[in-house]
Amino acid sequence: MGLLKYFLGIEVHQSEYGVFISQSKYAEKVLKKFGMLGCNPTSTPLVVNEKLKKDDGGRKVDETYYRGLIGNFLYLTHTRPDIMFASSMLSRFTSSPSHLHLGAEKRLLRYIQGTMNFGIMYSINLDVKLVGYCDSDLGGCIDDMKSTSGYAFSLGSGIFTWASKKQETVAQSTAEAEYISASIATSHVVWLRRIMKDIQEKQEESTVIFCDNKSTIAMSKNSVENCRARHIKFKYHFIREAVEDGEIELNYVVGVGHPQVVRSFVDQVEELVLSLQLSERERALVSAEPLQGVATEGFADSTVVSLATAAPSYGCKFHVVVPDAAAMEKRLEM
Repeated sequence: MGLLKYFLGIEVHQSEYGVFISQSKYAEKVLKKFGMLGCNPTSTPLVVNEKLKKDDGGRKVDETYYRGLIGNFLYLTHTRPDIMFASSMLSRFTSSPSHLHLGAEKRLLRYIQGTMNFGIMYSINLDVKLVGYCDSDLGGCIDDMKSTSGYAFSLGSGIFTWASKKQETVAQSTAEAEYISASIATSHVVWLRRIMKDIQEKQEESTVIFCDNKSTIAMSKNSVENCRARHIKFKYHFIREAVEDGEIELNYVVGVGHPQVVRSFVDQVEELVLSLQLSERERALVSAEPLQGVATEGFADSTVVSLATAAPSYGCKFHVVVPDAAAMEKRLEM
């Protein structure tokens, strides 16, 4: 029969470098089904900082049509963690969708149009080490002010498990929201470590989970109850036991949007622009377009920078666009 190439809408490309999985054919089929094939693509799944709610006063739309889109989005997340947050968030409005919710769905379709060939690459890696990332917003759902947690885990290559889910309780601070997110990720780690032990890939060292909140890391290491954590449900405090037992280790990572990260992005983008060897005329055509909400100190006036975060991962995409020189456009991915 040969190597596996296609299974339930998932394309599998195997080579000497590893395995790449994607759903480009399925994505194309979804776009064609909903009349969006060939539409103008967008660089982000959702509008930055847009807040959707159930009772938005918008015109009601066909629930069956809306739910059909959600079902297709969720199946597409099998190889597309970058649309996990958007799909999960839009699924909250299936009971009574409005034209505003449908508009957000169509934007997600436009994003898929531009990223149809995206997938996950699992490179050959002899060091099978479990590593995780967790994050959370604060009061992202304006209907009940609950936060949304997200995590992703890797074995030294592409991520293989991820999730984005609204928390059960209302967090009173960023530290609490991040602490709950880290606790949810920890429970997943404990299960993963047991599975890996059963398949003879026991993790001898602590599993590192990266978090961008120092208060969360401090609370996980301090077993003494304090005013910042006494109101958090007991079930979330088992993270402290996991840390003490050496099952996990919370490490700090600088989040996307931090000035330090932006400065690194800027350096790489400017270096790329210089490598393009633009003429004076082409340089003059390039204008500054910083992303809203991100520190922009140090951006060169002759650079166009568009940053698009891919949730729940910490990767970013850079687009350096030179007008009248489309062939010179390049993309950097981290």
